[in-house]
Amino acid sequence: GRLVEYTVDVYGTVRFALRASGGEADTLVRFSNDFTGSGERRLDALVGWHRRFETLAHTLAGTPAHPADPAHATALRAAYAERT
Repeated sequence: GRLVEYTVDVYGTVRFALRASGGEADTLVRFSNDFTGSGERRLDALVGWHRRFETLAHTLAGTPAHPADPAHATALRAAYAERT
């Protein structure tokens, strides 16, 4: 597998671990983010990463990504707030 790790001021340490999974073209991506900001900023970061991975999934599937939707972001934020 492969590991990419970097640290940025906004998100802290971000890791992407890639490894083969199943078939020849299948890859498992494991993501982690050691975020140390406030609870509100953490929720913003969770929503941001969630949207980025939604866009990645659409790109890999060859379908257009949905434009940013404030209602969707609000729903995601509420869902993440319930889980923490």
